[in-house]
Amino acid sequence: DRENVVTVDNNKLEITIYNNYESNGKYNMSVYVGYKAEVKATLDEYKEQFIKYIKLFDQNLSENDITNYWNDMISTYHSSYKINDIDVLTSTNNGTIEYFKFTKNLEL
Repeated sequence: DRENVVTVDNNKLEITIYNNYESNGKYNMSVYVGYKAEVKATLDEYKEQFIKYIKLFDQNLSENDITNYWNDMISTYHSSYKINDIDVLTSTNNGTIEYFKFTKNLEL
Protein backbone atom coordinates (compact mmCIF):
# COMPACT_ATOMS: atom_id res chain seq x y z
CA ASP A 1 0.00 0.00 0.00
CA ARG A 2 3.07 2.28 0.11
CA GLU A 3 4.60 3.80 -3.01
CA ASN A 4 8.15 3.11 -1.78
CA VAL A 5 7.65 -0.68 -1.61
CA VAL A 6 8.44 -3.20 -4.34
CA THR A 7 7.40 -6.82 -4.15
CA VAL A 8 9.49 -9.20 -6.24
CA ASP A 9 7.55 -12.05 -7.82
CA ASN A 10 8.83 -15.36 -6.51
CA ASN A 11 6.77 -18.56 -6.44
CA LYS A 12 8.26 -19.79 -3.16
CA LEU A 13 9.14 -16.73 -1.06
CA GLU A 14 7.77 -13.30 -0.27
CA ILE A 15 10.45 -10.77 -1.22
CA THR A 16 9.82 -7.13 -0.42
CA ILE A 17 12.22 -4.24 -0.99
CA TYR A 18 11.46 -0.89 0.55
CA ASN A 19 12.84 2.54 1.33
CA ASN A 20 12.24 3.33 5.00
CA TYR A 21 13.36 6.97 4.83
CA GLU A 22 15.81 9.35 3.15
CA SER A 23 18.11 11.82 4.90
CA ASN A 24 20.96 13.90 3.47
CA GLY A 25 21.24 11.85 0.29
CA LYS A 26 21.27 8.50 2.11
CA TYR A 27 18.45 6.02 1.93
CA ASN A 28 17.60 3.54 4.66
CA MET A 29 16.67 0.48 2.62
CA SER A 30 15.37 -2.93 3.65
CA VAL A 31 14.92 -6.28 1.95
CA TYR A 32 12.59 -8.81 3.57
CA VAL A 33 12.63 -12.47 2.48
CA GLY A 34 10.05 -14.72 4.11
CA TYR A 35 7.85 -17.70 3.64
CA LYS A 36 4.52 -17.79 1.87
CA ALA A 37 1.90 -19.53 3.99
CA GLU A 38 0.76 -21.84 1.20
CA VAL A 39 4.25 -22.89 0.01
CA LYS A 40 7.18 -24.58 1.77
CA ALA A 41 10.49 -23.05 0.63
CA THR A 42 13.70 -25.01 1.06
CA LEU A 43 16.77 -23.88 2.94
CA ASP A 44 18.63 -23.67 -0.38
CA GLU A 45 15.98 -21.29 -1.76
CA TYR A 46 16.45 -19.01 1.25
CA LYS A 47 20.22 -19.25 0.86
CA GLU A 48 20.01 -18.22 -2.80
CA GLN A 49 18.15 -15.04 -1.82
CA PHE A 50 20.48 -14.42 1.14
CA ILE A 51 23.50 -14.47 -1.20
CA LYS A 52 21.79 -12.28 -3.80
CA TYR A 53 20.79 -9.52 -1.39
CA ILE A 54 23.78 -9.57 0.98
CA LYS A 55 25.97 -8.89 -2.06
CA LEU A 56 23.86 -5.84 -2.90
CA PHE A 57 24.16 -4.50 0.63
CA ASP A 58 27.92 -5.15 1.00
CA GLN A 59 29.94 -5.70 -2.16
CA ASN A 60 33.15 -6.18 -0.14
CA LEU A 61 32.10 -9.52 1.34
CA SER A 62 33.96 -12.52 -0.05
CA GLU A 63 32.20 -15.75 -0.99
CA ASN A 64 33.79 -17.32 2.09
CA ASP A 65 32.46 -14.48 4.32
CA ILE A 66 28.96 -14.92 2.92
CA THR A 67 29.04 -18.68 3.42
CA ASN A 68 30.24 -18.24 7.00
CA TYR A 69 27.52 -15.67 7.79
CA TRP A 70 24.86 -17.95 6.29
CA ASN A 71 26.08 -21.00 8.20
CA ASP A 72 26.21 -19.03 11.44
CA MET A 73 22.72 -17.60 10.92
CA ILE A 74 21.07 -20.98 10.40
CA SER A 75 23.12 -22.95 12.95
CA THR A 76 21.64 -21.47 16.12
CA TYR A 77 18.74 -19.33 17.25
CA HIS A 78 18.96 -15.74 16.02
CA SER A 79 16.54 -12.85 16.09
CA SER A 80 18.79 -9.87 15.33
CA TYR A 81 22.44 -9.06 14.82
CA LYS A 82 24.77 -7.13 12.52
CA ILE A 83 26.88 -8.10 9.55
CA ASN A 84 29.31 -5.19 9.27
CA ASP A 85 26.91 -2.21 8.96
CA ILE A 86 23.89 -4.28 7.89
CA ASP A 87 21.17 -4.81 10.49
CA VAL A 88 19.80 -8.33 10.23
CA LEU A 89 16.45 -9.38 11.67
CA THR A 90 15.70 -13.05 11.35
CA SER A 91 13.79 -15.99 12.67
CA THR A 92 16.17 -18.93 12.47
CA ASN A 93 16.74 -21.88 14.74
CA ASN A 94 18.94 -24.93 14.25
CA GLY A 95 18.71 -25.23 10.47
CA THR A 96 15.21 -23.82 9.99
CA ILE A 97 14.32 -20.34 8.83
CA GLU A 98 11.09 -18.37 8.57
CA TYR A 99 12.43 -15.03 7.33
CA PHE A 100 15.32 -12.63 7.25
CA LYS A 101 15.47 -8.88 6.67
CA PHE A 102 18.49 -6.74 5.83
CA THR A 103 18.47 -3.00 6.56
CA LYS A 104 21.23 -0.53 5.72
CA ASN A 105 21.81 3.13 4.91
CA LEU A 106 22.81 3.41 1.24
CA GLU A 107 23.89 6.25 -1.01
CA LEU A 108 22.24 5.96 -4.39
